[in-house]
Amino acid sequence: MKQPNSSHKFTIERGLYSGVTIIIIAIYTSFILYDSQGIPYSILNHFMSELGHSQQPGATFFRAAFVVTGFLLPALFWFIQQKVELKATKMAFYISVLSGFASMLVGFFPADNHLGPHLVGVFMLLISTLIAINLVLFAYHQSQKLKLSCGQIVLSMWTGICGLILLLVPKESVRLFFKDRVSFHRPEIWVIPIFEWITFISVVCWIVYMLYYVNKSKDEVT
Repeated sequence: MKQPNSSHKFTIERGLYSGVTIIIIAIYTSFILYDSQGIPYSILNHFMSELGHSQQPGATFFRAAFVVTGFLLPALFWFIQQKVELKATKMAFYISVLSGFASMLVGFFPADNHLGPHLVGVFMLLISTLIAINLVLFAYHQSQKLKLSCGQIVLSMWTGICGLILLLVPKESVRLFFKDRVSFHRPEIWVIPIFEWITFISVVCWIVYMLYYVNKSKDEVT
């Protein structure tokens, strides 16, 4: 396992943890600033992207969170690849660059004004991030020196399952919602926004866990 010098290592880790903190604070801020217009925001039936709609007072925080994510994901997978030098982690890093670009699309193009590029960014971000996460899981499984932890297995598989459900669940209700938001009857319990939030939270948990676990490991990979 490659061991960068201590000051450089500390800077990378501090930057990654700071990035995660900024993302969480920015999303939470956009959440509490949400202008309900008579309909309270709920993760049970509201999409994340609604926090970033152009008329929302917290939209800037929401968009900033995804721009920061655009830098965080490649940095995180580069950090993992430096620690775990295998082909799978290198591929995960390359894919994370695409994830970062997709995240910036989500941040720069709000869904209410630029639905097309926003949705492209959302699906690119979801698919590429899930692939990168599971490539890291495969790398640990493939290595004879690295040890898979229960936490890594559970978080990786849980994130993958939630992401797949989000991708595969029928989207007809979403099409109707974007076609006519005014007359659309929003369900009290809406599976798609729920799994969107669950997947997002799962990815954040995976990031925090891997930052801790990758640094904790002292095995060397040749």
